[in-house]
Amino acid sequence: MAKASPSPGTPKNKPRINSVNVFGREFILAETTASRRVLVCRNQDVTETQAVVVREQPLTIRLGDRELVTLLTDGSHPDELALGFLHNEGLVDTAAQVRSVRVDPKRGEALVDANVDDTLIGSVYGKRMVTTGCGKGSIFYHVLDAVKAGRVRVTSDFALPLAYLYAQGTHLAASSDTYRKSRGVHGAALLDEQNIVCFREDIGRHNALDKLAGWLLTDGRDPARLALYTTGRVTSEVLLKAGRMGLPIILSRNMPTDMALQLAEQMGLTVVGSLRGTSCTIFTFPERVVFTEEK
Repeated sequence: MAKASPSPGTPKNKPRINSVNVFGREFILAETTASRRVLVCRNQDVTETQAVVVREQPLTIRLGDRELVTLLTDGSHPDELALGFLHNEGLVDTAAQVRSVRVDPKRGEALVDANVDDTLIGSVYGKRMVTTGCGKGSIFYHVLDAVKAGRVRVTSDFALPLAYLYAQGTHLAASSDTYRKSRGVHGAALLDEQNIVCFREDIGRHNALDKLAGWLLTDGRDPARLALYTTGRVTSEVLLKAGRMGLPIILSRNMPTDMALQLAEQMGLTVVGSLRGTSCTIFTFPERVVFTEEK
């Protein structure tokens, strides 16, 4: 039987802790990780414990007085990330062009002073955010603003049995012929109470999610009665797309980021990660998962 629901996660204003005990093992928390109260499910046994999740933090790169881009990163080595990004995007060719790099951790900014052609900057970049999605997914600031203002909220009472999640997770993990042959795509699916209603895949998980959103718009199904399954990590990008689609449950073989869980709490989404075989971890709003006694 399920124990009491875990708290929705560590409040953002709560101090970071140095270590966490997970099933008797002590894990040291770096600046790139955070601790969360979760429900760990193995078959029908449910245990409340703590889990370590990676942090996902915005880093805005400024070149002179111009804001170029905001990257979502684990927060480590921001100076190297800023310089490497500018180099790989073709804006900086040599170290001799760079006069200084200054990181402002409070504002989440890397300020780069470098000799770069202004014409090149203006023709290539506008204000944008590059997410952690494969193939450089992107999101617009007004979507984040809508979440912060409480305009994106999922209140559906849709719930699915734990055994059903296990069965569909196992089926979906092996359902892509393209993945079996190439190991080069991500898959995403929409599930109702009985079956998979739509499955899409692409080289980037954000593209697979956008395909599902396009299908939803034209099919006319009620997203409040559907769950999302993704083979990729559950990042802030995934949460924002799921929230925009109005999907109450997100399932993944992989783990969520801390920022993703903060957004899930704000939008009212259930996040189930590490869905493999007959085990999973429920991070937020466990009331949408139906637990049953084994007879």
